[in-house]
Amino acid sequence: MKEIFDEILKNRTARVAAKENSFRFQLAELIISTCEEKGFDPKVIMDEIGLSATQMRRLLHREVGGNLQLKSIVKILDFLDLDLTFEVSKAERR
Repeated sequence: MKEIFDEILKNRTARVAAKENSFRFQLAELIISTCEEKGFDPKVIMDEIGLSATQMRRLLHREVGGNLQLKSIVKILDFLDLDLTFEVSKAERR
C-alpha cells in the first residue's frame, strides 16, 4: 500500500491535492476545537462574519471542492482570535 501511495505522490497534482486536504483538515480541527473551548456555535459565527453555509462547510472540512478563499479563512480566525502564520520551506524531492 505504501508503494502505491508513494507512486501517486510523484504526480504534482496529487501531491498538491494531498497537501491542500491536509491543510483543510488541520484548519477544521483548529476551528472546531476553538469553537468548543469558547462555547461558540459555528452557525452563529457564520451569521456574525457573513460566511455562507457552503463556505462554512468547506472551512469545517465537511465539503471539499471549490476555492476556499483566504479571506474566508482569515475572517473566521480573526473572529476566534487566532493568528494565521505560514511556514515555507524548500521541499526535498525524491
